[in-house]
Amino acid sequence: SPRGGGWAKGPRIAREAGDRASALFVDARAVELYETALGALERVPPSAETARLGVEVRLAMRPPLWRAGQLDRIHELYREAEQLATRHAMPEVLDTVYAYMVQYHWAKGNPDRAIAYAERCLERAAARDDLAMRVTGLFYRAHTYLTIAQHRKAVADCEAIFTAVKGREHDRLGLSGLPYSGAAHMAAWSLGELGGFAGPFAGLERGEGGGQAVS
Repeated sequence: SPRGGGWAKGPRIAREAGDRASALFVDARAVELYETALGALERVPPSAETARLGVEVRLAMRPPLWRAGQLDRIHELYREAEQLATRHAMPEVLDTVYAYMVQYHWAKGNPDRAIAYAERCLERAAARDDLAMRVTGLFYRAHTYLTIAQHRKAVADCEAIFTAVKGREHDRLGLSGLPYSGAAHMAAWSLGELGGFAGPFAGLERGEGGGQAVS
């Protein structure tokens, strides 16, 4: 109906205004507008279209919330996006959510959750033949294994990264730094903890040759 169409426009208008504010780094205003869009979506009859818009708004809120240091709010929104994407069959959204969640739980010191999301990344990577997703899953699982002193598993994941990125050692593949270099440093550390000798030095040489590691 016309009235329904009018209601449906409100969330999209608020979302577009939020995008403009976010692009200008007016973060508090951007978050306010995105929250307005989410509130408006609650008053619109649910559909696949409104679910997708709801997911898009939640994902769009990450940059302004990240700059404000509101990581827990991002986590809450991404959990909601994950639920919507699962319910409405949006695999590309799940890729984005899982890639963020594994980093979030690693940074927050939740090893079990980090490993669980890393394995979801690896499942998605296998299903879609997605190199960047595979490297993300391996990298943060290796980082988590190193943190909890499961060094043999960390080394195995680092070796898998070396194989995966062969010929693309200078590509970031969606990470903040070079996964090849970061994996070399992690492998060196874990091999050292395991009592290796040549291994750590080989790893460090690889890392220095590859460039800046992922932080």
